Amino acid sequence: MYSASDIAFYFLSKSIKDNSPVSNLKLQKLVYLACGFYGALAEKPLIDERIEAWPYGPVIRSLYFKYRDYGNKDIIMMDETFPKLPEFDEKATKALNFTWTVGKDLDAIRLSNWTHIEGSPWKTTVDKGDEVIPDALIFEYFKKFLKSQANEQVQANA
Repeated sequence: MYSASDIAFYFLSKSIKDNSPVSNLKLQKLVYLACGFYGALAEKPLIDERIEAWPYGPVIRSLYFKYRDYGNKDIIMMDETFPKLPEFDEKATKALNFTWTVGKDLDAIRLSNWTHIEGSPWKTTVDKGDEVIPDALIFEYFKKFLKSQANEQVQANA
């Protein structure tokens, strides 16, 4: 497992390199998506913290408090302020790169709306009145999502 900060720093570093700004809300959703994609591939959590079901979506508490002062503005950091990131394992690298590729051009609201759809781990958890989204629920949901995307790709190329 990796720290939530390491995963956040990965996305913030990519945002600087690709000139694709990230707000606190967008960062939350990118880290959440990476956790889901990684969990679907590796069957274990990406980060060493639980993902909570807050009223407005899935949240990694430490990241929220670390970046909340930015509000809905872009997080501005200089590339030289980033710590040396760990060597991510192969599945983590795939999940992080995939998440960045599909999420970098989407705004925070679109990403947030996607996490709220019926049947999503956040929606299921909130409907049950629970506070923490179970890892197994995230893994299963993202496995189904990736499988449906693969099937759509195959059908599009047929």
